[in-house]
Order: sequence, then C-alpha cells, then structure tokens
Amino acid sequence: MSGLVVEGRFEGPPASANGGYVAGLLARRLPDGCAVEVTLRLPVPLDTALAVAVGDDGAVELRDAVCAVFAVARATGAPAVGPVPAIGLAAARAAAQAPEALTEHPFPRCFGCGPQRSQQDAVALHPGPIADGAGVWATAWTPGAGLPHAPDGTLAPEIAWVALDCPSSFGTVPVGAVPHVLGRLQGRLDAPLRVGEEVTVLSWPLGHEGRKRWGASAIVGAAGDVRALARATWIALR
Repeated sequence: MSGLVVEGRFEGPPASANGGYVAGLLARRLPDGCAVEVTLRLPVPLDTALAVAVGDDGAVELRDAVCAVFAVARATGAPAVGPVPAIGLAAARAAAQAPEALTEHPFPRCFGCGPQRSQQDAVALHPGPIADGAGVWATAWTPGAGLPHAPDGTLAPEIAWVALDCPSSFGTVPVGAVPHVLGRLQGRLDAPLRVGEEVTVLSWPLGHEGRKRWGASAIVGAAGDVRALARATWIALR
C-alpha cells in the first residue's frame, strides 16, 4: 500500500479533486500500454493523505484511513467510441470558446476547464461546436510549461487524462443543464504529449439515459495521429 495526496491546484468541483487527474494518477499504477477504466465513487478530497492499494483482482483502489473507497482503476479493453472525427487544428482553433463566454460554467475553478483558470498553470480547455460537425466539439491546446512535465518536456500522463475528462462533457452535457460530475473514465494513452506542442482536443456525444450521459474525447497530433482516446460517463447531480 502506498500514499497519494491531490494538491489543491488540481481542483474539480469545489473542495474536491478533478476526476480526470485522479484517474490519471491511478492509471499510472497499472501496467503501461493498457487501456484503463476508472470509476469515481466519492468526491476525492484535496490536500489529504490517501492510500493506494492493489486488490487481489489487480484493481487499484484509492482509500482513506477508514477504508472508504473513493475510486477504483482496472485494466480494460479499448474505449468503444467509434471513429475519431477528422478535425484539423485550424478548425479546432476557430471553435474554441473564450473563457468569458462560459457564464454558466458550474465549476469555474476546475483545473481542466474552469474559466477562472489560466493555461499557464492549468489545462483550462474550452471546446466549442464545430460548424456542420455533427455534434463534434473541439479546441486547440498547447500545454504550458507550468504543467507537470519531465525535464525533456514530456507532459505527465495524468495531465493528458485531464484533457480527456473535461472536454468530453462539452459535447455531451447540454448548456444550462443541471451540473454533471464524472462517474467513470475509460481511457487509452497511445503517445506522449509535450510542453509547447499544439494538439487538437475533440469531443462528441455517445448517448444518454436517465441521469447518465456518455461522451467521447480524443487528443490528436498535428499530423492526425491519435495520441489519446476516452469514453466518459457523466452523472447529473440531483
């Protein structure tokens, strides 16, 4: 069993951690090269010592001192999202929304998409709809040097998971709907991202039933290579 603390800068909903960031931290505890499914059971507190344990089935659990389970990660198959839309960087740049346009954002300090955060020290992605894009949303993203990265500029994998998390909600949860939170993220990282390298981040809806909505997201390099792919489950708060 090992420990983990999510620092306050990685906020998602108020006073709790960004779900994609938590998913990425747990995914790092599983074998490289596999797709990972992370289920978020409870809001993960910030700046709190938590324990990471591996179960008999190989699943990784995030727990507190009284063994409440906040999240569970396990190896899985590739996300079922269909073909990745062919959207270039120019179209993605044009689609991106300005932070001041997100007046109804439910979590303005979110590390992944909050309009009150800067890309100097957060992911802060704000996709917009692609014209005639059949529901596809997109933005361009150049990861900043203030994000966790290795000396050679390789972005920490958990930051890529954040970029898969929040954007998946933009094309999935209607504007003006009750707030939704991430319930599950099934993702696959195929190639690393680098500080200063511009990529396209895409999202598109996969359906809904009751309080649940499903969305897909992808990170695509300038040459059209898919760097990462995910399927997200979003749950409406009552």
